[in-house]
Amino acid sequence: MHNDPCTGKWQLAANPIDYIHSSAKFYLTGVQGIYPVTNFMDMKEVNFNLSKA
Repeated sequence: MHNDPCTGKWQLAANPIDYIHSSAKFYLTGVQGIYPVTNFMDMKEVNFNLSKA
């Protein structure tokens, strides 16, 4: 997913970290980009289970 802007017809950045709209910078370096990112592991109150039970 993070490599999408760097491949194929898009070629929007040479590196996923350099793409301004990517969360790759946060996940690879820990530095926030222009959009705040919360690591999904820190979202304990969110139920990611899709079942209706």
